[in-house]
Amino acid sequence: MPRLLVILSLLLVACAAPRAQKAKPAPPPKPTLSPEQKAARARRREQVDRIAKVVARVRRLALKRPLSVGWIGADDVKKRARQAIERELGAEWIAGYAAAYSRLGLLPEGYDYVEELLAILGEQVAGFYDSEAKQLFVRHDMPADEIVLAHEIGHALQDQHFDLEKMQGDIKENDDRNFAVTALIEGDATLVMERYISETLDFWKGLKLIGSAFRMAAMDNQKLDAAPLFIKEGMIRPYMDGWALAKKLRAMGGQAAIDRAFARPPASSEQVLHLGKYLAQEAPVKVTPPDLLPTLGRGWKVLHENTLGEFGVSILLRTARLGAGTIGPASRGWGGDRFRAYRHHKTGRMALIWVTAWDRTKDAREFFDAYRAYLIKRFDAGETATPAPETSTVYRLKLKTRTITATLKNDRVTIRDEDQ
Repeated sequence: MPRLLVILSLLLVACAAPRAQKAKPAPPPKPTLSPEQKAARARRREQVDRIAKVVARVRRLALKRPLSVGWIGADDVKKRARQAIERELGAEWIAGYAAAYSRLGLLPEGYDYVEELLAILGEQVAGFYDSEAKQLFVRHDMPADEIVLAHEIGHALQDQHFDLEKMQGDIKENDDRNFAVTALIEGDATLVMERYISETLDFWKGLKLIGSAFRMAAMDNQKLDAAPLFIKEGMIRPYMDGWALAKKLRAMGGQAAIDRAFARPPASSEQVLHLGKYLAQEAPVKVTPPDLLPTLGRGWKVLHENTLGEFGVSILLRTARLGAGTIGPASRGWGGDRFRAYRHHKTGRMALIWVTAWDRTKDAREFFDAYRAYLIKRFDAGETATPAPETSTVYRLKLKTRTITATLKNDRVTIRDEDQ
């Protein structure tokens, strides 16, 4: 995937978390600059102001205040990302998140979520807009910084007009909602970047920037390429799917339609992936899994709770390499879902309950059958699993140390996964 579409903002790291009201540390003393450094900063300031004027024109949003910009390196990106993760999420929350998603099958067991993510960010992030500090940051060690600036200035305009902090809200434990809001934010900025290139650059300058973009794409993608599908697609798809949504909205009603979307952002990945669902404001079904603590007994506690959404369900099924003819129908009828993971504090045993709601009983059946196929492939259980007829409503897979049971009832499928 071209790095051009992976100008990953630190927004993706911290936007899912509520903002804690903490005292800000005193700013560091300003360094003494040489005449050459002062001249370089003046040229950068001029570049930012020039690009900002064009971005404001193509986005049709006026700059309300001057933009602050900083140039950073790969180590700075990782340092800032680590600080944001530790400040907004915390080690315990991250450990619970990684363990729960590993249980579902979306992350490898024992996956070091923070370190792997930081490595990918250092490799992939070309720039970001910090919506809390109200500042742009661009890598000085990557080419094509002009189009990166156009993208990130797009974020600054969004923030000045729509307040990204308020818009993101507290979606710490709803990955589906996080995907939807991020897709709108990144998709709009990606469309701005595209229009900046197509509408303002002459042939030779455009050719030079395209060459820079290809050099970016040719740079080291080792960490991203090796990342689990859930991580990789979670980084790339908000840009691609959000860009597609923004283009459709603009085609229907111009920039005003995109502005209206910021006032009423998509509520789910389903609304991002299917424009009709967004236009109809088809809200996700609220799902509350039953509490397992009374039946699990003493020593258990809730580890993590979250929502996958249509996007997450499709990625889960893709990890088992099920065919597109199975994955599409099995995820498209999504109506809502919620899972809750538990862990015993002494033994480390885990349990998970996941309830999914579907638009029709037919959709629920398609997911039930696809999830059964997913389990068989994931655990290589083809020879040991008990065959289930097409009319079955319960599928149970007994492994050496755990039992997974999928139950179909009307328009709902419930999965219970428990260590023995």
